Amino acid sequence: DDGVSTSVLLNQIYSASGRTMRRSRKDRIEPSAHSSALEGNLEQLRAMAAASGVDARDALLFTPLHFAACYGQQACLDFLLAQGADANARSADGLTPLHLAARNGHTEALSCLLRAGADCDAEDSRRGRPLHNASGHGNVECVRALLAAGADKDAVEEDRWAALHFAARFNNVDNVEALLLSGADVNAQDVDGWTASHNSARNGRLRCSQALLLHKADVTRVTNHGETALHVAVRKGKAKVAQAIMDHCDKEGSLAAVRAIRDKHGHRVDDVETSPHIKAILRQEGQGQGRAVSGYDMDLAGSTEMVGSVEGNVVGIVSRACVLS
Repeated sequence: DDGVSTSVLLNQIYSASGRTMRRSRKDRIEPSAHSSALEGNLEQLRAMAAASGVDARDALLFTPLHFAACYGQQACLDFLLAQGADANARSADGLTPLHLAARNGHTEALSCLLRAGADCDAEDSRRGRPLHNASGHGNVECVRALLAAGADKDAVEEDRWAALHFAARFNNVDNVEALLLSGADVNAQDVDGWTASHNSARNGRLRCSQALLLHKADVTRVTNHGETALHVAVRKGKAKVAQAIMDHCDKEGSLAAVRAIRDKHGHRVDDVETSPHIKAILRQEGQGQGRAVSGYDMDLAGSTEMVGSVEGNVVGIVSRACVLS
């Protein structure tokens, strides 16, 4: 027992990587400006901030404003900003309050921070930006607000993930569409050569894959291992995404060429080890019968129409921790 009676969640702050950052035991037991902001206790915050200052730092260099932004404590955030709190204060990992508001989808807090002069393109210690956080974990209103504020839609963090990579990885189709409509590079590649389409294919993100295809995702783009998005979908047993890609290629007249692409091991899509169901789809597509088992057609709005029955072999999602610090 560490002597803390309050909920553990009230004694933590989450960074952009999803790691749990605990305040010191002393801070958890004794009221402070930080704990007051976290809990939304405005009256206590007034008293604590008067004693310690609005930009007091904890052991990880977080300020009370970080906590208010992270937990969406709007009244506390408004008070701190009115008292002159630094909207661009950085933690030990380089996180600003805007990073945290963006990650947790607190649109009102994010908008207030932007109006207070928060840098929409601030980078943390791993070059992660608020738009990366909002795209992967936040909501589309946060994404739109950051884009409207001038955030760089194609900026990349240290692994060269752009905002679109995060949105596709975490199946945020509204964010994918907002980024694409803003002109984000649909074919941007990370350090491993992966595009947003590869991310969608890996995790069976059908609607994201469809949106990317509608915005001219290059189905011939390969990773450093020579894999197309179709290779990835087939290898991971994602039947619906594989079918959507093949339907798209069929309409474009490029299906044979895409299926002929070999990865670094010399494997074509048809050579990849996968589920019997996907093997059956590949055989029928090869015989010109793909529509008999087609999963989805795409319309111009990115919606889907079921035209057949496809049940993909469920494969565990390959986890990738959010690469921001």
